[in-house]
Amino acid sequence: MKQQVPIGKSDMNAIARRHVFRKLVEALIFEDVLEARSTVSYCAGLKMRESHIDVYVIKGRDKAGNRVMYSFEGWKSYSFGMIRMSGNPMFRNCFKGHGLECGEADSIALFLEETVAASHPELTVLPSFIAELEETVRKQAQWMEERELHPGGRKLLGLSFAELESISTEGHPYHPCYKSRIGFTPEHNRAYGPEYQPDVRLFWLAAPYVELSWHAGEEQDWGSFIGKELAEADRRQFCEVLASRGLSSEAYAILPVHPWQWDFLQEKRSDLLAEGRIVPLGYGSDAYRPQQSIRTLSCVSHAARGDVKLSLGIVNTSSMRHLTVHSTAAAPAVSAWLQQVADSDPYLQESGLILLHEYAGISVNAGEGAIGAIWRENVQSYLRPGEEAVPFFTLAATESDGTAYIGPWIAKYGMEAWFRQLLCRSVIPVVHLLVAHGIVLESHGQNMVLVHRGGMPERAALRDFHEGVEYYGPFLAAPELVPDFGRLHPAYAEGEPGDFFEMGSMQDLSEMLMDALWFMNVGTIIAFMASRYPIGERELWTVVAEELETYQASFPALQERFDSLGIFAPQYAIEPLVQRRMFGGTKIMPRPAPNPLSQVRPPDNPNQRENSSCSQ
Repeated sequence: MKQQVPIGKSDMNAIARRHVFRKLVEALIFEDVLEARSTVSYCAGLKMRESHIDVYVIKGRDKAGNRVMYSFEGWKSYSFGMIRMSGNPMFRNCFKGHGLECGEADSIALFLEETVAASHPELTVLPSFIAELEETVRKQAQWMEERELHPGGRKLLGLSFAELESISTEGHPYHPCYKSRIGFTPEHNRAYGPEYQPDVRLFWLAAPYVELSWHAGEEQDWGSFIGKELAEADRRQFCEVLASRGLSSEAYAILPVHPWQWDFLQEKRSDLLAEGRIVPLGYGSDAYRPQQSIRTLSCVSHAARGDVKLSLGIVNTSSMRHLTVHSTAAAPAVSAWLQQVADSDPYLQESGLILLHEYAGISVNAGEGAIGAIWRENVQSYLRPGEEAVPFFTLAATESDGTAYIGPWIAKYGMEAWFRQLLCRSVIPVVHLLVAHGIVLESHGQNMVLVHRGGMPERAALRDFHEGVEYYGPFLAAPELVPDFGRLHPAYAEGEPGDFFEMGSMQDLSEMLMDALWFMNVGTIIAFMASRYPIGERELWTVVAEELETYQASFPALQERFDSLGIFAPQYAIEPLVQRRMFGGTKIMPRPAPNPLSQVRPPDNPNQRENSSCSQ
C-alpha cells in the first residue's frame, strides 16, 4: 500500500502531521510507553539495509471501551533497536458493534488518549505536551506552504556556513516537538524563524551595573567590550538616550534583547521598566540572522563579528529558551578552561580541534533569565585557506530534489573513506577529551561543526559550552584547571553534583556521550546514510568500532580509563526526552537500549586497522 503524497497547499497540514506522528510514535515505543507488535512482514525491495517491512499494531481503547488498533509500516533498525516508521501514513481501526471504522490517524490528541491514556490510566498526559505537538504541525505546515510558493528552492551544497545554519531545517532528530515555538504566532514565526532567513534588528536596553552579572573574559570594562559588538553610530545614539533621561553611561551597561523578547518584557516584566531597572534604548542598525536554535543569531552586517545568543521566552523542543543568570556569568570561564585543556594535549592540537569560545556573557539579575546574552566566536575566523565549514546536522540533510547533501562528497571520495575520515578527524577527538581528560561535551549535531576541504572532513569545531559540559571529579586528569564556579556565581556554590557541570558518577559521563554523540549525532548520520546508500547500519557501526579500537591502540596508557567508560557496554539507558515532557517526568522506566557498538566490536587484530584514517 503506497501513499499518494499530496502536493497541494491544502494538504501541507496532512504531510506535516504525518511527520510529527512518525517522530512521536517512534519515541513512545522506544521509551517503552507503548508496545508495537509486528503482525505481517513483506519484501519491500528497498535499497536500505532492511530487506523487508513489517506491519506493526498498537492496541488501545476509545472512550466507550471499544477496541482500537493503530497500524503502520516500519522496521526494527540495528541502531539502538529503534522501530522506525516508513513514510506511509498510520491508520486507525476502531471495532464497534455495528462494524469496523477505518481511516488514516489524523488526530494526535485522540491517538494519545486511546493509546497512552488507555494503557496508563494512572498517568496524565499534560495538555501542554499536546499543544506543543499541534503547534509543531502548524508551523511545519506553514513552512511547507512557504516552500510551495518557491518551488525548487536553493541548493544547499555550496552555501555559506551562515546560510546553512538557517536553511537546513530537518528538525530535531528525535523529539516530535521540534518546531513548537510556543509563544510565536504565525507572524512571529515568519519574522524570526531561521528557515525564512529574516534580517532581524536587535533591541537594546541599558541597566545599572549593580543590577547585572557579567563577565567578558580578559576585558575588564563592559563599555569597551560592547563598543566592539555595536555600531559606533548606535552606541552614540544610545548614550544620548541615557543622557536625555539624566542617566550616566558610566553607570549603565548596554545589552541586546531579541525583538520578540522586548515585546514579551513589556507585557510580562513591566515592573522592571517601571522601576527603572532596565531602560529602553531602541533598535540597532545591524542586521542579524537566526541560526537553528532561533535564539542564537549571526551578524550579517559584519560577518567577522561573533554570534550572539539571547534569552527568548518561547518553548521549543519542550524547553523554555531563557538563559540562566549563572550560566551567562560562567560562560567565558568554561571556554577558557576547555582551551587550556586542549592546548596541553598534543593529540588535540594535531587534530586541529576548534573550540568556539563564549567570550562574554551578561544578565539582568532581576530578570531571572529573561534578559541575558552570550557572545560566541564565529567559526569563519578559524578557517584556513581552502577550508569550509558546515553544521554537523547538515550531514543528514536533503536537497530540495530529495538527494543527499553529502551525495557529491560520497561519490568523489567513496563512502567508507569519507566516513572513516569524518570519524577520525571530528568524532574521535570528542571521545579523547573524555577518555584522556574526563570532560564530556553535549556533542549532538547542533553543537558540532564539520570543517572540510572540498568535502573531505578536515577537523571539527565544538560549541555551546555554558550548559553543555560535564565532568566527574575523581576522573578529571587536571582538576586544578577547573574554574572556581562558586566565585563566578553563588548558584554554583549552592549546587549539588548533577545540578551543573560536576556529575556524581562515571555513569553520568558515559550516558552523556551515548545520548549526545552516538544516539543523537552519529546515529542520525548512520541511519541517514543507510537509508540512501546500499550499506547497512551495522556495517557503518562496525567502522565506528574499528576507529575506536584504532584510537585505543594509539593510546595504550589510556586503556584503563577507556574501559572504565563502558563505551562498548551491551546496553545503555537513553534519556527519555519525550516521556519527561508528556508526563512531567520519567514515569515509566525505559528498558536499556542495545548499544550498536557492542556486537560489532572487532577482535584484537592489527590487520583490521590498515584502512583506518586515524592510523594514517
